[in-house]
Amino acid sequence: MESDLNIGEITEEIWDIQDGFTIPKLVNIIVSMYYVFNLVFVFMPWVFISEGLILYNVIFNSWLNKGWAEGNFWLVGNTVFAFVQTILSWPLVAEW
Repeated sequence: MESDLNIGEITEEIWDIQDGFTIPKLVNIIVSMYYVFNLVFVFMPWVFISEGLILYNVIFNSWLNKGWAEGNFWLVGNTVFAFVQTILSWPLVAEW
């Protein structure tokens, strides 16, 4: 990820005071930090929360609903749908 976002070059540019402040440097810093912020504070929490909710759904249906209410089509379909939509939402949240 560091090589894709050129974070090493950007940190050098931030601390390099000899060239002075330029607008392209500022834009480059903001764009790079936006993606890092998005990955750390939006994408990763969404992955953990969504996986936790899928785990909750499976535990709730298998334990408290006695095995998806003995194979109730609606509950099984709901679990499969939630799993598929969770996996498909990850690239969307990561803005790919």
